[in-house]
Amino acid sequence: MPEIIKNNIPEVVDNTLITELAISEYIKKRLIRADINTLGELLAIDFNQLKKIRNLGRINIIELKNYIHSLGYTFINEDNYLSEIIEQKKKQGLKLLEDYGFSSRVYLTLYANDIYTLEDLIKFGPSVNQLKNFGPLRQQELLDRMQELGVYFKNDLNSEDLTSLISNDDEINKLQQENTEIRLRIENKERLIKAYENLLHQKEELLTYEKQLDYQIQQALVGLGNTQNREDDFENGRR
Repeated sequence: MPEIIKNNIPEVVDNTLITELAISEYIKKRLIRADINTLGELLAIDFNQLKKIRNLGRINIIELKNYIHSLGYTFINEDNYLSEIIEQKKKQGLKLLEDYGFSSRVYLTLYANDIYTLEDLIKFGPSVNQLKNFGPLRQQELLDRMQELGVYFKNDLNSEDLTSLISNDDEINKLQQENTEIRLRIENKERLIKAYENLLHQKEELLTYEKQLDYQIQQALVGLGNTQNREDDFENGRR
């Protein structure tokens, strides 16, 4: 079980069972397997420890975090963890949403949902508008800035928009590399299918030839039998 840090949590909250929370059954099972059985125990662990729970993915963390926020609570060191992530990504040389001129109230809400870069945003898609605390004003600010950058969600593209999908060369190069890898996988699969079909054809030819040989052997045996019978008849006649 993760290390527990006791806080001043009302007893009714502290004793609420994980099974009684309005979260997905999958998350409940992951928490219980990690020996986290009550809401009090969940609120008493460090956010960094929460992220390390086995098979608890990014989407699950976001769902859980949003649910805890809806109850009026936050995880321990949640803000510190976010700051560390942002610092890490900057050290890696990644351009974050704040670097593209998104307003702080937009990018901070997205950061809280593990959306840090343009790539993250595009992959997340239009469902970003369903995020908690991401109301119409933030949605419009996001849309306006995306249009200024020439960046669109994939579902919003038409054939004329393809040239303006991404606003930086690195992303274009990455997409080109991904397309090349997909194309190579397709070619390999096509070769495998062709080789499989050729082997099946060869198998059919071999089986047909084998049947022909079996028939010839059978006919030869019949012929030998007939010859032997005639010789026996001839010998019997001489006697």
